[in-house]
Amino acid sequence: MENNYRGIEKTTFLKRFFIPAGTALLGWLVLHFISGHLGWIENRLIYKAAMNVVHLVLFFYLLFNGFFVYRAMFMKGAGLAERVAGSYLTPVTYAIKEIIRVSEFFTIGESFFYCLLTYPVLGLFVWQAGLLAVSEMLCRKYYKKRNLYEGKAVTAAPLVILILSIITIYFLFLYDDGGTAFYIYMEIYKMLFK
Repeated sequence: MENNYRGIEKTTFLKRFFIPAGTALLGWLVLHFISGHLGWIENRLIYKAAMNVVHLVLFFYLLFNGFFVYRAMFMKGAGLAERVAGSYLTPVTYAIKEIIRVSEFFTIGESFFYCLLTYPVLGLFVWQAGLLAVSEMLCRKYYKKRNLYEGKAVTAAPLVILILSIITIYFLFLYDDGGTAFYIYMEIYKMLFK
């Protein structure tokens, strides 16, 4: 994909992909490791507080990972496919970890179904798509303000992705308190795994 922005030099693959995406993945791995190894804290109140803080940070880290990775990769000259792949590296790794975790209790097919179609993982993927669309428009606006981009900051593709992301998040979590989405999920589960 050709770079249509003035002032953005396309750096090496290591700098434009592996460093931003790898740093984000490493940050998640460190937080995940810390969350699983706080058992040495003997005081119950301190342990609960530490676990709550670590899991809250982990939650927001996963939630907003793509927003920052996408923009970092954009500034390094990464193409659209590289930016999307790098932004989804950490959420996909999280999904794989969840598939492995639940495969101790379910068949591999049920594990994939559970992890890829339940609210946390599916919602995370949909949320990331919306954040990537916002990131794209913000990056365009940033370069447009500096007269380094001549196109429109808001175009149809990112706007449609953002709107679809918001609608999907609404139906997964808010409409009927997520009950309708859960009913559909359970009916599909019953059809696939009798």
